[in-house]
Amino acid sequence: MNTKTDIPNLSDEDYFSLSQNTYSEKKMKKAYENKTPVVNGSKNKAFYVDKIKKDPDTGLDVYVFVQAKKKEGKWVKPKEPENVVVGFQGTNQEQIKADIISADGGNVVMGQDPKKEKYFIREKGVSEEVESVAKFIGSKKQLNMLSSGKYEIVTKTSQFDQGDKVVANEVKKYAGTKTVISTTGHSLGGADAEYAAVN
Repeated sequence: MNTKTDIPNLSDEDYFSLSQNTYSEKKMKKAYENKTPVVNGSKNKAFYVDKIKKDPDTGLDVYVFVQAKKKEGKWVKPKEPENVVVGFQGTNQEQIKADIISADGGNVVMGQDPKKEKYFIREKGVSEEVESVAKFIGSKKQLNMLSSGKYEIVTKTSQFDQGDKVVANEVKKYAGTKTVISTTGHSLGGADAEYAAVN
């Protein structure tokens, strides 16, 4: 049994700041697109937004933050960062069905299996970040949509399971390095973070 545990050298304030950043969607998207670091509240640390994953069907809103390093007075993105933090956004009032009913109500309160597959119908060729037309229930209307060739059925699990897979990918990506992977989140995002960290 492996008893080695890597402890991140980040403060509660660092995690709080990153957790809050998950709610600043436009700012995070801009930082991601422009490859500019987001300076943490203490100003002595900065993080690059390395990945953004959203799924409006399940409510997943996750950001992968890579700790920047100062080189010649400027923040740079190292190949082997000291810390990578996966930040989960909490309950979003604009995603009532996905966040409040399915995740908060179904997974947290009722204890539904986060790995249970659900089926959705959506237009072929659209991004995963575009909400599906509807949950697939096999109605005549949906079957007609499928037979038109313009729609497809997609299989998804809960945002808990999806978030767990994001964290697992980061662990795999940095395997064999000294990079410490950790999670953060507020409210529902905190539950997502704990679920992924435990797994």
